[in-house]
Amino acid sequence: MSRFSSQYEYMSLDDFEERLADKPADEKWELIGGRVVRMMVGARSFREMAVYQKLPSLRHYAPVERDRAHIETFDRAGEVWSGVRILDGLAAELDLPAIGVSVPLAEIYRDVIGG
Repeated sequence: MSRFSSQYEYMSLDDFEERLADKPADEKWELIGGRVVRMMVGARSFREMAVYQKLPSLRHYAPVERDRAHIETFDRAGEVWSGVRILDGLAAELDLPAIGVSVPLAEIYRDVIGG
């Protein structure tokens, strides 16, 4: 692990907000268990999912693409994670029944993608 990676793998929310405008295109940051964690964009699938699967209260995992209307959603019923639901395009809607929420992708991407 490079010095940069070890230095910024876990950072405070203040550090996260300061660096957000300058972050490299191959990085994304997420809040996991109250900590901001740096993730590599291309390494999303299994490595990140393993981290999320350890959070017992998590029922939905929905990573959001930042430059196009595309979300791959995973849902958990009890201890079992389902396959992926792919939502593509501004007309799609993200349903998160465990928390009683349904949000159109057009709303999620309102300030990102002109519609």
